[in-house]
Amino acid sequence: MLLKIEELKKFSVSEVCDLFGVESNDVSNGGVFKIYSENDRGGDGVISCEKVNDFSISNGEMNSEYDGVYSIFVSEECGYDIVKVEK
Repeated sequence: MLLKIEELKKFSVSEVCDLFGVESNDVSNGGVFKIYSENDRGGDGVISCEKVNDFSISNGEMNSEYDGVYSIFVSEECGYDIVKVEK
């Protein structure tokens, strides 16, 4: 399954920083980002933030969309959010 990135809600840099706890310089150029965190949505638990063009979801991954963010749960302990940031 391929996520349609154009369907994601656009967030401002400050909104993404507040929601996920990422550094503004990580997302300041805009685009779509995969944000890994230790807990549900950031705080001090951000592991990494990487820019992506597209990706596919394997059959074993549960996923959901809420508040314009696409969340992928690989297991109870592992997951990430896909978020679109406006430049």
